[in-house]
Amino acid sequence: MESLPKNLTERLAARIRPEWLRIHAKKVEGADAALCLSEAYNVCATAVKDIGGELDDGVLCQTIPALISHWAMAMDWLSAIPEEQRYDYLAKCLRSPIEHWQAEALTLRESHECRLAQQNAIRPEEFNWVQVWREMPEALILARSSTSNRQDVETRSVTRVLGVLATLRETLLPVH
Repeated sequence: MESLPKNLTERLAARIRPEWLRIHAKKVEGADAALCLSEAYNVCATAVKDIGGELDDGVLCQTIPALISHWAMAMDWLSAIPEEQRYDYLAKCLRSPIEHWQAEALTLRESHECRLAQQNAIRPEEFNWVQVWREMPEALILARSSTSNRQDVETRSVTRVLGVLATLRETLLPVH
């Protein structure tokens, strides 16, 4: 994906972060992690939709779950889940919101295609989720806690999450 202009990245991060902090407060008070993860996903997808971003399968099945995974690790939402089960748990928790937003994206695309045709095929801006994550102070929490051991664990974890997300994407995407 192409990078967003700095002001758009900041606006998206500013839009998502307060909602995620509200969800985090619920989690701290004892809310179910699965519910919090699902709600965090909905916040991201809604923000993307509201700024006119494209909700394609890459964003829905890979990018948003990866951003939520970083947030959940930074905020220690998954500490009760054994490390080797965290990404399977994350994939399971996000399956329903992903399916919901895939259906929503189909509806939006059909509606959007009609509007674009009427507006001489103007394309919505694309953005880089890494930039959005870096705009959130919680990214620093995860960065500061990095040690060589943590980096090894994160490298294995990222490899694992990409595999789980690829499997989830294959499961959720219809075969053509």
